[in-house]
Amino acid sequence: RFVNPQRLLEAETGFTYNEPGEMAIKEAIEKAVVALIIEGLEEGLWALEDEGQTDHPVIRNYWKEKEENMYTDVFGARFRDRRAPWGVGISGSTLLYAGDYSDAEFQPAGSVSLHAFGNHRWSVSARFGGGRIGVERGFESTLAYGEMLGNFRFFNQTRGTPYISLGIGMLSEFETTFSDDISFGDRYQPYLVSQIGYEHLIHDRYGINAFVNTRQLWDDRFDGLEQGRFYDYFWGFGVGMSYYFSLRGKNR
Repeated sequence: RFVNPQRLLEAETGFTYNEPGEMAIKEAIEKAVVALIIEGLEEGLWALEDEGQTDHPVIRNYWKEKEENMYTDVFGARFRDRRAPWGVGISGSTLLYAGDYSDAEFQPAGSVSLHAFGNHRWSVSARFGGGRIGVERGFESTLAYGEMLGNFRFFNQTRGTPYISLGIGMLSEFETTFSDDISFGDRYQPYLVSQIGYEHLIHDRYGINAFVNTRQLWDDRFDGLEQGRFYDYFWGFGVGMSYYFSLRGKNR
């Protein structure tokens, strides 16, 4: 047909490669026969005429491949214990106050941490840090805090894994600038902390991570003003690096 303004012409092109069906079937049958023979030897159903052939490269490669397949996913990623039991970390972040005053500003913060049981999905961490929080026209405060966290990694045997953390902490305000009679309440404040993040190992000993957390105070007196339905809290957004090590020597 001729192309005209009322009848548009559409063209599509592409390329694909498919393994011939007979080749795939042949390879699958050959693989099954090899597995049947070697597994039969292992179970004692039959024996080799030459016992010296038990160390034949075909047999060695079969057992090696079988073991690797047990710890490999469909994308070829290996599952194995990567992190050592102990770890230390450092992170930089920014804090965002969320309380009874508006116009909150992002302020810098940093922390160091110690990790235990890093080779398990469940682990614990102690984190110590400091930073600033405040609003545009009002107060700014320098804080120090300490936290105990329980962590859960979803895929502890892969290089990359999301994780969640829950714990408790205590913060102390040791420097404050304020205007319009804005000040803080108690000097020490307990809080609940929750965090989600993602960690990627660039080496079995070194990991980098990005995270978002929130620290929920136990009352509404942090900024000296009690109003609204929710207690004061603040957000944290950051990145960090961890180093994992074993007290027994070399990592696995």
